[in-house]
Formats: sequence, structure tokens, C-alpha cells
Amino acid sequence: MSPENPSGRDPCEDAARRDYVSAGTAVLSPPLPTSQETSGKKLIAAFARLDRRSDRRRKPRRFLPIGNSFSIVRLREVERFLTWRYGCTLHDDDAGRDDLQLLLACAKLAGKPVIDYCRKWAPWMTPSQMGRAITRASVYEATVKADVIATRLGVTYTVRQSLRMRTIGAIDVNKAGRDRMRRGRAEAKRQARAAAQREAKARILSPREKVILKMVGTGIRMGDLARKAERHRLFQGREDTPRQVRRIVNKLEKAGHVGSHLERSGRGGKERYVRRDSREVPCFPANPEVVRREPLVSQTQIAGQKNASIDLRSVRRSATSTPRASPSDVIAWQATSTTSVPEDGPSTPPARAGLSHGR
Repeated sequence: MSPENPSGRDPCEDAARRDYVSAGTAVLSPPLPTSQETSGKKLIAAFARLDRRSDRRRKPRRFLPIGNSFSIVRLREVERFLTWRYGCTLHDDDAGRDDLQLLLACAKLAGKPVIDYCRKWAPWMTPSQMGRAITRASVYEATVKADVIATRLGVTYTVRQSLRMRTIGAIDVNKAGRDRMRRGRAEAKRQARAAAQREAKARILSPREKVILKMVGTGIRMGDLARKAERHRLFQGREDTPRQVRRIVNKLEKAGHVGSHLERSGRGGKERYVRRDSREVPCFPANPEVVRREPLVSQTQIAGQKNASIDLRSVRRSATSTPRASPSDVIAWQATSTTSVPEDGPSTPPARAGLSHGR
């Protein structure tokens, strides 16, 4: 055995053996694919995966998965409605059994223990009847549309709103009508929120508005107010100062800070008069859009007016019934009041002296 031939066989035999093995491998194994064939197969596989994915997306589910949030909400709403209609337990009649079947279907869809709901809502059922009711209940009954389940339960729109239901419709208002009403409520809330923001913004006065409000004081004519504002540093250099003053006064009037009315001027026309107290009712309203409130009269003022009228009537009655004092009594009382005046004040006239109330 030489180092050149470690196997100890004939070199020719080894060469023949290698030729045979290579020939058999070439016959049994397929040829290697080229680069174009490999890219084409990859493209076909990618399109196949895309088709399977799109088919899986388009294929609708048979029903919602067990225990999803929608099924739990519907179960709670069905329970709320049955509690409102029946109370703690259902009635042992056809209507009660039909509602129980729907409740068990909703419990199955929500993944809840159905036997517990059956024992709670139908304690009058035997165990065999409970088993048959659970078997008959199908999850497909709980996956119907909102209007269908509302028709089965007999839910009206008023009851739906009072019980705050979302997954159950109404028998008297369809889905389009409910959407329209919901949009109307949302628009009303938006308008109320915007009005509150405008009112809050109107309370915040700008520097010019504060200056105009200070210039108004107790009251001033619009022309005098514009000429007075032209001399202020915040309005200097502006050519439209009267127009700006009118705009600021209108804004302050709408916000309730000032009020205005028309007064007759010396030139024969009418001129706008701006005052600080906006509650006073003017004779000639300048801006009809601005709503002004009537001056408030408290109950104390009303009671005071009543007492004053009563006192006036009693004074008039006493004046007519009390005899008039003689001239001598009057002269004596005047002399006494001029000579001695007490610390508390002048003395009162004699009892008969009704001169203060006489005619």
C-alpha cells in the first residue's frame, strides 16, 4: 500500500467507479433550475398568497366570535329590558319562554354560563326543561340586526332612550330616523358649547374695549364718545375711529356691559346715547336685536310701596277727621319752638294741630 494509492485498489478501477456514480446521479437527479425559472416560481407563489389573503378578507364570518364586547353589551341590554318589563323573574307563559330563549342565546354568544341565567330568570322550570331550553337556544338568534331584535322584544324609541340601549333598535323609528335624531342632538350640543365659548370670550375685554367702557361712564352721546376716543393713544393714527367705536359699542351692548337708546338732538334728528346701565328700558331702541331686561323689583320694594299707600290713605283720613288748630295755638307753638329747642330736635305741635296734614 503506497502513499499515492491509499485504498490499495487499481487506479483504473477507481476511475471507472467514479464515472459510473456520476452517470447515475445525472440520470436520477433533475437538472438544476436557472435564475429565470426560480424568479417565476417565486412570483407565482406570492400571487397565490395574495389571492388567499383577499379571499379570507372578503369571506364574511358566520357569526361574531364568542365572548366579544358587542355580545356582552347586547346581553346587558336584554337583561335591562327584561328587568324593566318583568322584574326579577320571567313569567311562566309563551312570551316569557320566548324572551328566555333570546336571553339564553345572548348568554351563549357572550360566553357566559347559560345555566346560571336560566336558574335566575326562570326558577319555575324543572331541570329537564332547563336542559331543553339551553339546547334549543342558538347563537344565531343573538346576532340579528338591531331592528329585528327590537321587533321581537317590542322596544319603542322612548323605552330605548330611557334604558340607554345601543345594540337594540326601535319598532317606531328606523335606523335612518335614529341617526337623524342623534345628529340633531349632537348639533344642539355643539351649538350650546359654541354659545358658551362665545359668552366666555365676550366677558374678556380688550384694551380698547376697556377704554371705551371707561369713557362711557354714566352716559355719553356717540359723537362725543368718538371724538373723545380719537384723542386716546390706542386710537391715534386711525382714520376709521368712529366706525371702530361703533363696533366696540355694539359688542359691549350684546355682552350686556352697556346699553343704548336714541335721543332727540338739537338739530331735529335723533342721536344714539350710550349709557353704562344696560337694564334701563329706553324709549327709542337703537338696536332691536339686543334683548334688554326689565328693571328688577324686589319683594321688599313692593311691600314698601304697599305700606306707603296704606300710610298715605291713613294720613288723608286723619287729615279730614282732625279739626284744624286755631291761630292762637299756632302762634304759641311757634314761639315755644324758637325760644327753646331741645337737643333731640324741635318739639312737636299740639295734638290738635293738624296743619301739617290740612289742606
